[in-house]
Amino acid sequence: MRGSLPDSRHLLRPLCLLLLSLPGFAQDGGRVLETEVGLGLNSRRTMLVNRSELTTGREVETGRKVFQQLLTTSFVRAGDAFPYQLTILDGDEINAVSYAGGQILAEGGIARLMNRSPGLWAAILSHEIAHTLLHHHFRAHLRQEVIREQMSHYRQRQAAGDASATWALLALQLSGGLAGLKLSRDEEHEADRLGLLMMAEAGYHPDFAIAGFRRIASRTGDLSKLRAFFATHPRWETREQRQMKAYDEARAIFEANWPNAAKSPGGQPPVVATILGVAAEKTRADRAALIRGTLHVRNAQNRTIFVVVRFFHRGQPVPVATDAPESYQIGGTGLETGFRATLTSASETTGIALTIPTAVIGIRERSLRARLSVLDGEGNIVDSTREFSVDFPE
Repeated sequence: MRGSLPDSRHLLRPLCLLLLSLPGFAQDGGRVLETEVGLGLNSRRTMLVNRSELTTGREVETGRKVFQQLLTTSFVRAGDAFPYQLTILDGDEINAVSYAGGQILAEGGIARLMNRSPGLWAAILSHEIAHTLLHHHFRAHLRQEVIREQMSHYRQRQAAGDASATWALLALQLSGGLAGLKLSRDEEHEADRLGLLMMAEAGYHPDFAIAGFRRIASRTGDLSKLRAFFATHPRWETREQRQMKAYDEARAIFEANWPNAAKSPGGQPPVVATILGVAAEKTRADRAALIRGTLHVRNAQNRTIFVVVRFFHRGQPVPVATDAPESYQIGGTGLETGFRATLTSASETTGIALTIPTAVIGIRERSLRARLSVLDGEGNIVDSTREFSVDFPE
C-alpha cells in the first residue's frame, strides 16, 4: 500500500502545545524543582569532567562579587529558590551559559574580556540568571524529551510497516528543529529584557549591557540574517534593538535606586557611541580620500575617545605610514589613523571628517574597503560600522 502524508494537525498539535505551555509546574512544583536542580548539577559535572575551574584572579573576584549582588534583587528573591552557583572555566572561548537550577558557567575568554568592570560583568551574569528564572534550559530539555518520544513512536510505526510514518518523522524533524530555534531566539530576547531590569536594580547602569554586547560583537563578529534564521541566538544588532524597548524602564529603576551613579556598585556608566552614517569620496586636489559621518556619544564628559579608520584589501589589513597625520598606537591594537577627542559634555552629536592622504597608504591598490570605529580611552571598541568602499586618487 502506498504511503500518504499524515495530517499535520494531528502530528504537530502535541508538539506545539508543549512548546507554548512549558513549563507546566503547577501539579508537583517541589518534585519538578528538584528535577530541574538535578539536571543543572549534572550538566555542570559533565562540563567539568574535561575542564578546569578558574578560582583566582582579579576578574574572577569581580565576577563573583557582581554575581552575589545580582542575587539580592527582587527578581531573584521572587523566583524559585535555586542553589545558585557561578563557575568560571579555564579557556579562551568568549561565552557564558545558564544550565538548569541556578548553574551559571562563564568561560575564561569572556572573563578576561569583561576584566575588572563590575558593570560589564553584570550585563553578562544578569542575562544568564534571567535564563534560570525563566526556566529556559529546563524548557529546552522538556521540548527535546517530547520530540524524542514522538520520533520513537513514529519509528515504531515505521518498523511495523506504516509507510506514512516516514513522512511523519521528516515533518517532525523539520518542524521541531525550526520551532526550537525560533523559541531559543525568543528566549534570548526575554533574558535580555529581564537581565537589563535586574542589573539596573542591582546598581549597574543599563548602558553597560550595550557596551558589553558591543565588546563581544567586536571580537566574535555578527551573524548574517540568513545564518541567524538557523541559529539559537539572534544577531547582536537585533538584540540591541530589541533591548532598547526596555531601556527607559531599566534606566528609571537605576536612577530611582542610585541617583548618584558614581556611588552605585557599577560606578559611572560607560561611554556609548553610535556612528549614524558614513560615506567616502575622493578629493583629487588634496590627493586624499575624505570620510564623513555623524557620531552620537553619551556618558562622555571629560573622557577621551578615538575615532579611527582601518583599511582592508582582499580581507587583509592595509597599513598606514608611521608618519601619517594623527596616527597612533591605542591599547596595543596596532597603528590606526583618525583623531582623538576629549569631550566636554555628557552627550554630543558631532560630525566626523577624516582626510586620509593617498601617500600614507602602504599599498599600491587604490580601491580599498574600510571600517570606521570609535574606541574608548583604553582601546576598547565602542561602536563600529560595516565595511564600506573607499577610493583613493592616484
